[in-house]
Amino acid sequence: MTNPETKAQYEGAILNQLVKNIEKVAVIEVAVKQNTQKLDNIDQRLNNIDQRLTNIESLLGWLKVIGGAVLAIALSLIANFVYSFLIN
Repeated sequence: MTNPETKAQYEGAILNQLVKNIEKVAVIEVAVKQNTQKLDNIDQRLNNIDQRLTNIESLLGWLKVIGGAVLAIALSLIANFVYSFLIN
């Protein structure tokens, strides 16, 4: 490598390889940024779904309470009806 032309060719080859590597890194950075945005979007959707499920669970809890109350009233009315036949 004492020859200046050989040294210049070697340095040029290294420089070309560095440029190629930098271009590859730039492409990878763009892909990573896009994937990060997609993951953020998915995370936001999952948070929305989680909130909806929480609301549905709350609604089901209230429906159980209301259904239990309606069932208790219905059973009470049936019991009173049957009791009134037993007394008469």
